[in-house]
This record gives sequence, C-alpha cells and structure tokens, in this order.
Amino acid sequence: MRSASYNLGALQAVEEGGVLKKADYLASVSGGGYIAGALQMVAASPDQSAVWGVHPKPFARLSPEELYLRNRSSYLAPTDSLKLKMAGRLLLGFLVNAAFMGSFLVILGRGLGYLAAYLRPALVHDGAVPRQRDLWDIWWARNLVYLACGLAALGFVLIMITVLRRLRVKLETALVRIGKLALGCAAVALIAVVVLPWGLHATRAALTSDVPIVDQPVGEIVVNVDEDSSDIVGSGSADQARAQREQQSKGASALTRLYAILAALGLPSVFGGAVMGFLKKDAAKLALFAARFVAPVLIAVGLVAAANDSAWAGAVSWTNDHWFPQFLWLIVPSAILMILYLWSDLTATSMHPFYKRRLATAFSLRRVSSGEPPPRDIDACERSYDDKVVLSETRPHPPDGSWPTLVCCAAANISDEARTAPGRNAVTFTFEPDRVGGPEVGYIPTRHYEQVLGKSRSEDITLPAAVAISGAALSPSMGHMTKRSLTFLLALVNARLGVWLPNPRLAAERHLREAVATASSEDPDAGDFEVKVWRRPKPRFTWLWREMRGRNSGDGRFLYVTDGGHWENLGLVELLRRGCTKIYCFDAAGDQEETFFTIGEAIALARSELGVEIDLKPELIRPNEGSKYSATDHVYGTFRYPDPSGREGSIVFAKAAVTEDAPWDVRAYKERDPAFPHHNLLAQMFADRTFESYRKLGYFTGCKAIATMANPPPAPVPGEEVSLEMTVGLFFPLDI
Repeated sequence: MRSASYNLGALQAVEEGGVLKKADYLASVSGGGYIAGALQMVAASPDQSAVWGVHPKPFARLSPEELYLRNRSSYLAPTDSLKLKMAGRLLLGFLVNAAFMGSFLVILGRGLGYLAAYLRPALVHDGAVPRQRDLWDIWWARNLVYLACGLAALGFVLIMITVLRRLRVKLETALVRIGKLALGCAAVALIAVVVLPWGLHATRAALTSDVPIVDQPVGEIVVNVDEDSSDIVGSGSADQARAQREQQSKGASALTRLYAILAALGLPSVFGGAVMGFLKKDAAKLALFAARFVAPVLIAVGLVAAANDSAWAGAVSWTNDHWFPQFLWLIVPSAILMILYLWSDLTATSMHPFYKRRLATAFSLRRVSSGEPPPRDIDACERSYDDKVVLSETRPHPPDGSWPTLVCCAAANISDEARTAPGRNAVTFTFEPDRVGGPEVGYIPTRHYEQVLGKSRSEDITLPAAVAISGAALSPSMGHMTKRSLTFLLALVNARLGVWLPNPRLAAERHLREAVATASSEDPDAGDFEVKVWRRPKPRFTWLWREMRGRNSGDGRFLYVTDGGHWENLGLVELLRRGCTKIYCFDAAGDQEETFFTIGEAIALARSELGVEIDLKPELIRPNEGSKYSATDHVYGTFRYPDPSGREGSIVFAKAAVTEDAPWDVRAYKERDPAFPHHNLLAQMFADRTFESYRKLGYFTGCKAIATMANPPPAPVPGEEVSLEMTVGLFFPLDI
C-alpha cells in the first residue's frame, strides 16, 4: 500500500502535466502495479461515456476512484472477521499441505515398517514373543544386501575412475551419473533392509533398560492355535516372555511419544525463529541456520514414526485382532493422495485467491454513470468478482487514442544450473494486453495464452490476477531474495502467494504446431485458428514438492511466477528493453533515504542484461549530515544504448523522501511517524492520514520531476561538484 499510494500521487502529477498521454509504456511492479492496474481497469470501463469527455480523468485528484480507494486503504483485513478469515485460509492451506505430505510419509513409512517387522520379528507385538529369525536366514534379503554392497562398490569405482583418469567430457559425465545412481540405489536398499529395522530395535532398547539391542531368543516358543484356545509350549517361560513383551511395548510407545514431541515443539519454534530472523535480518541467525534442518528432520520423524507403528503391529492380516485400524492406516492416506492428485488445484489452496480477492475490493474498479446531476453524475464501484477482466481486452481507447501500454512486471523463478546468474534465481516475466512471457521463457500472444489455460484457469490470467502475481512478495521461491532455509517451511504453512503458470515457450510451441496442422489440413490461407486448451492446465499437487524444495525448472510444464521485485523492483529494465528514451522512475520500494539498493540493482541489471549504461547519482538524495530531511527527492541522469548509433536517453529517478521544501503537512506527519515514508512491507493497513501523506508526497515529487525533465540541468563540468534537483518516474517510459 506504501507504493500504491505514493505512485497514485505521481500518476496524478504526470497526468496533469500531460506526460501520461504521451507515454508509450507504463511499467509497474508490486505495489505500483496495484494503482497502474486499477488505472487501466477504470479507463477500460464498459461505460466509456462516464470515463472521458468533461469528466475527471481516471484516478485524478478528487475523482470518485481516489475517494473509493481512500476509503479502502486498509483493504487486506480491515475487520476482525476478515482477519479470522485470513488466518483460517492460511490454516486450511497448511492442513491440506500437511495432509498431502503426511499421507505420502504414512504410506511409505508403514510399508518400510512391515518390511522391518518381517526382517526382524522381535519388533512385532502380537500377543507372544515369536521365534527369533536372523536377517541372513531370508534369502532375498541376504542377496539384496550383497547386491547393495556390490552397487556401492561399483559406484565408488566409477567415480574414482573420473578422478584418477582424464576422460572425454561425455564419458566422464556418464560415469558420474551411473556412479551416483548406483550409490543411491545401494543406500536406499541398505536403509530399508538393514538400518531401519536395527535402528527401530536399538532405539526401543535405548528407551527401556531391559530390552537388549542384540536379539536374545527366549526359548523356542510354538504357538498352537485351534478353534477355542492358544497354548504356548516350549522351554522358555511364559512370564519371561510376557515381561519382555511389556518392556518392548514401553519402548515402542516411548519412541512414538518422542517423535510426537519433536514434531509438535520443533516445527513452531524453529519456524517462528526463522521468520523473525528473516524479518530482522541480523537477528536470530541461528534460527535461520536451524531451519535448514526442519525438512529432513520432519521427513525422517514422519517416516520412522509410521514405520515404528506398523512394525509393532506386524503384517496386516484379516485374522489379526487389530486388522481394521491397520487397513485404515493404508486406505485413508491413499484416498487423500488420490483425491488431491486427481481433483485438487494447487493454486486454489494457496493464499493467492484470498490475496487477489482482497486486492480486487480496493483496486478492481469501473466507472459508472450515477444518473445524478454534476458533479455527482459519475461514481466508482467494484467490478463483480465473477466479471473477469480479460487481460487481452483491457487496452483503453480514449477519444484521442493516446494511452500507454501497461507492462505488469513479475518474475519467473528458475533454479536450473547456468540458466540464471548465481544468486539471481529468476528471470523477467511480464503481462501485457498483447503478449505474456519474457525473453528467457519465450513470449506468446495474450489471447492464445488465455485459450491455452481454458475456462478452468481463466481467472489466473486476468488483469487483477496479473496485478496480484506482480505483488506476490511472500512465496517459498523469491528470486534473488529467496531464503533457502525457509523455502520448505513457507510452502508447508501455505505462505504461498506465487502461482504456477503454463510455460509460455511450451504453449507457444504447441501454438505453432497447431497452426501448421490447421494450415495444411483445413485452410492453407487461414490466418487465425483456435488454440486447444491443455488437457491439464492446472499443476497437480505433486508440484507442491517442487515448491517445498525450491526446484523450479525453466523447461518445466509450469513456471512459478511471483513478485516482479524478485527480479527487478522498478520496472526500469523492461522500459529500457523496449527502447524508451525518456523515463520517469518513481521508487517507493522501502529503502531508507541513505540507501539505494533498489536502483543500484536495476542499474547493474540493465548493464548486464541489455548493455545499457546509466549515468545517475542517486546519492544526492541522502539527507545532509545532522538533518532528518533529504537534500532532494529526485535526480536527473542519462543512459546510452549499446547500438552502433550510440542512442541516448534521459531518466529522472524519484525516491520517496521528505525534503525541507515538502508540503508542511507531509513534514508534520514525518514528525509524528518516523517510519514515514518507509513503512515496513507488512504494514498494509493504512489510515487516511498515512494514505494522504504518501499520495501528497508522490504528487509533490512528480510535479518537480516533470519540471526537471522539461528543463534538465547542464552537464556537470569534470571535477565540479553539482547539486542536482530532478525527478524520476518508476513507471513511465517515454519515447517522444
């Protein structure tokens, strides 16, 4: 909301100054996308007679849209009921995620437990202590161990060959892959057949002093079962057997309780500490480090707990007194997995639908005629949530035909090796009325992309959805802002605002194949055709595991798309990519007055991605020593494209900063709230005073930015120190 309210004022300034109608592109990121998308939706209102003519421009000062937004600046959860709904939605998603992961662990763990009980009968409690059996008495288990040892030796030898000898690259790669596969198979076999059975027995023994780790036969016990009775006959003592059985029961139950305590206490404490460490950055580093081990610990605890319980129960049998609960432990998780896999929608269970819905209540608007006399003859109202604002149909058509193309900037997370620069982990992904995608993942016409998704996912490619995705700041994968130690936890607890969207490159390839087929088989002169909907345009729930691991392939069927700030938080690079020569760049990303991380990243990325050199001195915005006010709120700069002609352009960079000549009420609010104008990202519920202060600051800075661009300062003489007072607009690239 910080960026939206600040950029509302900036938009009003550039519109009044005649800049907006001359602009070719309007690029928006994250919170700035809220207001840019809202402007686009109002301008494309069905009732065009209420938008243009003598009426105030969309979102102009004192317009019905400004009043509407001002009254809803606490859009996310303004009431207690909505706060409960948000918490309930978060909890529901967590339960679904936990059910999916838990069901898989229960099925796998119980299968391993039954195997362990078969290999080590001492783990079973079935009313009697069975005759002891050694692992080596089972021919297939013995041979499996031999095979695993052989595979381990083979894998070790193959890898050592690549170390000791110089080989061709292809041969070396193949040997390493085969060696890793052999070692992995050997490890799985040994864990299932040797480590798990012995580990369960050893852990139970450690929890009860009377149970030996090494099996000691209790005589030879023969169980004779007839219709009415069971007799235990042998050289051992029945009392001794009963005593050992009770000790085993204590060990098994103690082990189960231990796992429950670890799961119940470990997850919340580590997650809470990890989140605090993420927010405070320098605090709780130990918790962030510990969070790295949450995933393996939870998985291990779940598997071992399920294996321990099933090993204690023994093999499932209709003759077993406890057969029904044992079958339920297999049937219920299997049913959960089947339902989630076949019919669930990974996006529907995330926080994205709630987030998009709440954004729509404040920013998804249309202008209507009220039927009252001026100046109340027009009004702003929320669009029906069922009224999909189709992205390809949102280009406004004002009477003079002048309107910038909206570029809604997001980020496609990619973790493939060498696909992105180290530490960046994302590529650009944009939503436009004409096309969707990016240079690395491919572009596809927006209309065709909408057809690929079909009706079942049409709500994920509307303009409100694009705005919500562009502002999906909190997700398991966050580009260069990703915290690997928190990836698993954020996915598990459903802190997922990102969306899995079909890969534009794959969709475009199918689009071309169908175009060729249509032209060759039906009408060779056909210039248009229907793109078939993907049979499964929704990612199955198994993609949640990828989300938990943070493994996002650029060649996958789906891409994980999140906040544009996870790649570049100003939209500046996208304007340069489109060849703009005059750019206003408004920065309300939250950097303090003395820091310029956001513009610094954009300048570096423009150079590395496009070869564009930007000459800008944002440090002039820093407050003077001993002053709480910034020296200026904007600076003027130039940039040069790498083409042979040496094409140059101008940029005005404006930052949310309070200067000594700022409006008095804005300075007064800063006295009252020192966090202004850099409120934390979590502060999404603005009071009217906060909203107006940000809006007025953006308007004040925008007016000065326009004046600076119209009358740029002279180029500084080399060696001469010059104080620049200029303005920059984050969203508006101009090519005039």
